[in-house]
Amino acid sequence: MKCWICNKNEANSREHKFKASILKKTYGKKYDKDEMLYGNTDSIYEIESFKSDFLKFPKVICSECNNELTKSHDDSFDIFINYIDTSGVDLSKGNIDFEKVYGTNWIQEKRNLYRYFAKHAGCKIVIGSTKYDVNDLAEFIRGKDNTTSLKIHFQYKEGIKKIIDSIEEKIVNLYNGETIYFGENENCLNYAGWASHNFISTVWVVSPFLEPAKQIEFDKKVEDVEFNSFHNCDSFSDVQTIREYFDIIEHSGLNTLQERLELYKNIIEK
Repeated sequence: MKCWICNKNEANSREHKFKASILKKTYGKKYDKDEMLYGNTDSIYEIESFKSDFLKFPKVICSECNNELTKSHDDSFDIFINYIDTSGVDLSKGNIDFEKVYGTNWIQEKRNLYRYFAKHAGCKIVIGSTKYDVNDLAEFIRGKDNTTSLKIHFQYKEGIKKIIDSIEEKIVNLYNGETIYFGENENCLNYAGWASHNFISTVWVVSPFLEPAKQIEFDKKVEDVEFNSFHNCDSFSDVQTIREYFDIIEHSGLNTLQERLELYKNIIEK
């Protein structure tokens, strides 16, 4: 198949679901295989290499787009992650100030960060079981100033922050939420999912029905962060591992399909 981003080269490259540089920074270049686990709805798998197929999407983009075109987008994501790791207190106040994250060039860097999320969302959509025209995302990634179909929503998950802060050894939460699609029929579908780094989740929604007034404002310096409070509850009564704690908190407010649809529809309407 052709690369969905450039639509001309052969799709010969596998994008990481979590950036390899983030994985290496988190776990080190060498690690015990029981330190890194990858889970999906079926099982939990031990990861023996950063090149593991579990950590990558299938071949849906080309090496040129993956390694050259989107390098500046990856770099903006790295800066964003570094800010998350060092400035959690600021994020807990309910907003992200992109000038604090990136400095004077924050508008372009914010745009590149959202292009990174557009690549992630696009890959998840392309490998799904439905057909969707991802051309708007592709044009945005290739350099168009805006996107008419992507919305981003940030969440601060207090429970995960408390767990990470309370444990002496290094522990990291990397989470790739499942993709769902919804709409009145197969010709008018919306797609949504989320990805987390530690206590910050980026929820993405791709919809062909975004009104111009509700599209992303890249000159908006401060974006809201939804604060998810930590509550002790019966859900934790049978928990035995940290990963199980993380899984419960990741799905807080997203346990049922209806809860997820309400969140995603609200993001579209904002």
